[in-house]
Amino acid sequence: MLSRSKRRAGTAAPKAPHHGPGLLNVLARSPAALAGYLGLHHGLAQGRLTEVERCLIGLMVAQRSGSAYWLSVQSRQADKAGLTKDRIQAAREGCGDSDRRTALLFLAGRLVINRGELAGADLAAVRQAGLSDAEITEVILHVGLNLTAAAIGHASALKLDFPPAPPLPAF
Repeated sequence: MLSRSKRRAGTAAPKAPHHGPGLLNVLARSPAALAGYLGLHHGLAQGRLTEVERCLIGLMVAQRSGSAYWLSVQSRQADKAGLTKDRIQAAREGCGDSDRRTALLFLAGRLVINRGELAGADLAAVRQAGLSDAEITEVILHVGLNLTAAAIGHASALKLDFPPAPPLPAF
C-alpha cells in the first residue's frame, strides 16, 4: 500500500478533473511520477485516436482491471465526451458502435487480460477492422497509462471522486 503523506503547501496537483483528484494527489507526492503520467497523457492526446476512442479504451481497461475508482473516473470522462449511458455500458461489455471501435475495445481488453501478450490472430483481426500499426501502438500505450491509474487507485485505496459506475447486467 502506498502511504498517505502530507504534501507541502504549493505542491498541489494541477487541475485536470478527468484524471480524478485523488489520483493526481497521489501522483503529486512525486513530481517525477506526476510529470511522467501527465506527459504520457498529453503526448498520447496528440496521437491518431479520437477523444471518444481514448475514452473507450479507458472504460475497457477500468472494467477489466476491476478498479471501481478508475471506472468511476472513466465513466465520467466518457459522459463528458458525449457518450450515452448505453454506449458507456456497451463499451464496458466490449461492444462498439463500429467495427473499428469494437476492435479498439477488443485489443484493450485482450491486452489487460493477457498481460500485454497478443496473438498473431489478435493483431490480424484488429488490422482487418482498420487499425494501423501506429494506432495499435497507441492503444498499447493507452492501456499502460490506464493500468497505471487503476493500479494507483487500488494500491492507494482511493475513495471514489465521482459517482460509481452502475454494475453490468448478469450474463
